[in-house]
Amino acid sequence: MLPLIIIGLCFIFFPVGFFIQQRNIRKNGIKINAVVIRTEKRRSSNRRRSTGASYFPVFKYTVEGVDFETEYVVGNILPKFNDGETVSIYYHKNKPQNISLPNDLSSEIFLLLFIIIGVGLVATGINALL
Repeated sequence: MLPLIIIGLCFIFFPVGFFIQQRNIRKNGIKINAVVIRTEKRRSSNRRRSTGASYFPVFKYTVEGVDFETEYVVGNILPKFNDGETVSIYYHKNKPQNISLPNDLSSEIFLLLFIIIGVGLVATGINALL
């Protein structure tokens, strides 16, 4: 059951890494106002049917005279913002295209879900080895 353990560890470590990255951007980044210019809708599907959609806001903002259009990396099951809405974001001072939203509880819940699944997979894999 080693593959199960490896998959479980991936479910744990990738979200933890993303969570740390987002927290660092919020802690050390620069706060700026951005405008939601559109929301990208992506359908999830399996081989037989569509299983739902996720909505990813695209923000436009200016850093030192350079315009950026950045799609947020975490989607929601419903659009979170309206087009034209002004939103506060944080950007990484050396990589302005890396952004984070303040108080983004929905992405943290999503990451926590992945971590719980990962712990379950690791525990199941270890239990099968014993």
